[in-house]
Amino acid sequence: MQKNGAGLVSAASTLWDAENDGLCKVMWENQTMHCVVTVFGTCVNVVDGGEGSGEEEEKEEVVVNKKEE
Repeated sequence: MQKNGAGLVSAASTLWDAENDGLCKVMWENQTMHCVVTVFGTCVNVVDGGEGSGEEEEKEEVVVNKKEE
């Protein structure tokens, strides 16, 4: 934002898990401008194959054969 004497108000409202989610805000300025960058990070937990989902989990058995020399 250009420095011209005008005011600036910035606000954010969030609803998240404080243990897993967060934000990073960086403010920088020089003689002619202000710069504010805010990055929000959230964690999304997805559960697949729960009861009533209609999805069945496929299990695959992996067998490794080793040759003895």
